[in-house]
Amino acid sequence: MMGISHSCRAFLHKNGQVMIRVRWNNRKCEVGFSVGCNADLEKWDNENQRVRYNTTHKVGGKVYVARDINNRISQFLECIEESFTEYGVHSQIPTTKELKELVNEKLGRIETVSYTHLRAHETG
Repeated sequence: MMGISHSCRAFLHKNGQVMIRVRWNNRKCEVGFSVGCNADLEKWDNENQRVRYNTTHKVGGKVYVARDINNRISQFLECIEESFTEYGVHSQIPTTKELKELVNEKLGRIETVSYTHLRAHETG
């Protein structure tokens, strides 16, 4: 098993969209994920990379509560970690496309993905 050094950072985009940026392979590879919800800038905690607890966020006509936003961030981070673990078990480093597809599949955003690199390693 190979440990893949990576870093994740949740941040608030200037349009209010909550995003997660992932970097790995000596920062050569980077993928950004939109969490799918918005937050108010003044209620964002940069230090903790989460929205402040017990806050409500009304952006673009939709209302989000802090718990839901923070749970969504945690769900993304968990799927990202699981994806790197899967590649690490096979001693492989994912491409940006492979990571994005695997994380989106784990989140239920897409149905199935062909992981020829992982499957070839399993059978080879």
